[in-house]
Amino acid sequence: MSPRVSHNRVVETAGERWIGDFVLQEELGRGGMGVVYKALRPSDGALAAIKILPLAMSLDDARLRRFEREGRLAQQVRHPNLVCVEESGRLADGTLYLRMELLRGPTLRDALAEAGGRLNPQDALTTCLQIARGLAAMHAAGIVHRDVKPSNVMWADSQRNEAKLLDFGIARELDGQEDLTAERSTIGTARYMSPEQCIGTARLTGATDVYSLGVVLFESVTGVHPLVQGNDSREELLELHRLGAPKRLEQIWPEAPAGLILLLDALLNRDPVRRPTAHDVIEKLSALIPIVPSGPLPIAAASDVTGADQTADPQAPDLGAYVEAVKESGPPRKIRKPHTTISTILGGVGVILVLLGATEGMLRWTTGKGTSGLMDWMRRGSKRTGRIPMMGPNKPR
Repeated sequence: MSPRVSHNRVVETAGERWIGDFVLQEELGRGGMGVVYKALRPSDGALAAIKILPLAMSLDDARLRRFEREGRLAQQVRHPNLVCVEESGRLADGTLYLRMELLRGPTLRDALAEAGGRLNPQDALTTCLQIARGLAAMHAAGIVHRDVKPSNVMWADSQRNEAKLLDFGIARELDGQEDLTAERSTIGTARYMSPEQCIGTARLTGATDVYSLGVVLFESVTGVHPLVQGNDSREELLELHRLGAPKRLEQIWPEAPAGLILLLDALLNRDPVRRPTAHDVIEKLSALIPIVPSGPLPIAAASDVTGADQTADPQAPDLGAYVEAVKESGPPRKIRKPHTTISTILGGVGVILVLLGATEGMLRWTTGKGTSGLMDWMRRGSKRTGRIPMMGPNKPR
């Protein structure tokens, strides 16, 4: 569904700003992709969230197209665990807007901060189950989210019964040809990006969202990131996702159910082909929720936990399928190797000459002959005695 063109303007009357039948109220948030307002329709008291791309931001062509794509993709799929975009359009003055359902609950990021970094296992698994359901609907519609993270998960109300996935700003169609990012560039939130996303793979699949969900699940249960140890830079985070060995759940929660340990290992597999689908995740989490604790856990200190031994990493990928994913994005980044210098070559030659000189001296000292007569001397001596001649200062005269 394409964004419809509205002939409404942002009308200001007696200090009030209107978009169509809705009057804008307080600002709820702002970022690089627009400003979100709470809005009221006075005729029936309906509330909504309206996201606006200010005209100044519209001057950036890539931002403009992403905003339009967000509205179009969000209206292609409807699911209780995805934020509902009810209308998207362009006002007569050129302003782009999205009208969405208004969510009144906290984000998962806020909930984690309030709870000291982690939820009880049952709440964590229930929340991620709901997000997996939303992702399954997106993937069935041919859309990859590409930015699954705690700040993009929000509950419908303060009771936290229904979690929803937000922000289709960098979502894209699985079979889409257009990419609004630079060729083979990396886009997303580095802390939650999949390995294939980190290398700028052009053709991402639903497996990239499943990996990000695995990171969110691990964090929500344990309070620690499966890879990050400190304040790593973006480049370091991308390298960790590509090459690092994730922590394993039993290192932090020794009594964790085996099924949850195996699920997280699979979700965080570096090979996208070997990860479960969103439907698989739904099935596994549904079976695990009744058997995990509903109260807080004694968790090992994050500083005491390191990544699994890379040499025995049970989730180390069969790189066949992964290499194919890398090939789609073009040649990998060239790794700089040390250059062989003339001085290094000359140094090596010098060492060889010194060793040859020392050998010559030793031979003259022990046999009275240099290397040129060594073989002949040894041959004559062996014929006379049947033995190789003795060498050294105490040889018979």
